Amino acid sequence: MDIREIPGIIVKSEEKLADAIRQEDAGKDAGGEKKTPETFLDMYMSACDGHSTARIADRIVKERNL
Repeated sequence: MDIREIPGIIVKSEEKLADAIRQEDAGKDAGGEKKTPETFLDMYMSACDGHSTARIADRIVKERNL
């Protein structure tokens, strides 16, 4: 994954932080384009359904014959 695909502005100095926050409030990335968290979530987190911990616990129980 390219870090530039993650919603938000990459800031490498404190001086740029305030500008980045203002741009983010406007909903734009560093290139001035609109970027939404939904785009990222759809691409990388679509399989998350809120039940991952239960699946992990079930697998541990099955693997350990508990």
